[in-house]
Amino acid sequence: MDSTPPANPCSAPSFSDLPDREPAFIAEPHFPLGSLVVLEGPRGAGKSWIAADLAAFVSREKECFGKVLFIGSPASLTNAVKPRLQAAGADFSRIKVVEPSRVFSEEDGVRYLNLTLLSGFLSQEGPSLLVIDPIDPYVNKKMGKFAEMLRDMAIEYECTILAVRRLPQTPTGRPAKTGPEDISFWADSVVLCARDPENPNKRLLAHARSVLAPEAKTTEFSIEEGKIRWGNVREMTAEELLQALRPKGPADALAATIDFLKERIEAGEREAWHLQWDAREAGISGITLRRAKMALRLRSFKKDGRWHWEFPAKPEEKDDHLEELDG
Repeated sequence: MDSTPPANPCSAPSFSDLPDREPAFIAEPHFPLGSLVVLEGPRGAGKSWIAADLAAFVSREKECFGKVLFIGSPASLTNAVKPRLQAAGADFSRIKVVEPSRVFSEEDGVRYLNLTLLSGFLSQEGPSLLVIDPIDPYVNKKMGKFAEMLRDMAIEYECTILAVRRLPQTPTGRPAKTGPEDISFWADSVVLCARDPENPNKRLLAHARSVLAPEAKTTEFSIEEGKIRWGNVREMTAEELLQALRPKGPADALAATIDFLKERIEAGEREAWHLQWDAREAGISGITLRRAKMALRLRSFKKDGRWHWEFPAKPEEKDDHLEELDG
């Protein structure tokens, strides 16, 4: 009979028991190998150009790296991405396409990236870089757990997983809060891409977060003749670039709040407390919400003891409770 006492379930390893892991990069310091990297920015900032340029670089460095995988439909990748890869000198034989239908599943009407299916491709193909562009359609309330698993998968397969997305902002243009339910919370590197606020013909690549190395300096780039051309280093941090992207005054905030209310009420009446709660979470002040409500001529009325807001059936219809904004 084995007399070996069972391991103590409450024991913890020391740091000397943990394996050594020197940081490695496919492009230092923005894109660490074996890590989850988030590349984000506003629409038209050049995010997909950066992703294609990085993929082309990895495909050319045969002695250092493996293959590249893109998740996307062949038709869209052929039209938008293939010319960019070609202009960047990519080795097409080392870049493969995974159709979304082969790695996505659907549950209760929600489409999600099936990490078990994705794991099979990473194990079979052994890529150094996986590009998910965009990841936005597959972000949901369970993103925190999904992002943590995606990061662990990057470590397991020694693959840089590049998640490309639009910059998350509140309706008033402020950067959205980053918490455990946001994918960037789990990333080893967050890279920001945006147009240069001082010269719209130029774009900037800024390093917003870096866990494994010092953050890189912000660098200019432009898109000329179908390819990226890198420019000068700029003395502008990612936070300063974000600040420059924010609305410049109250008029911008009011317009954004009007759009915020329209989106939520167009489907029908909404409970006032719910709208107010969403507004606070989005960083909208009470006075701006009140001004937007008045600008839209929204009508307040009580139903089942709760205040609701809706568009009036007729423009002259009077608000039952014009001053009501606190439920």
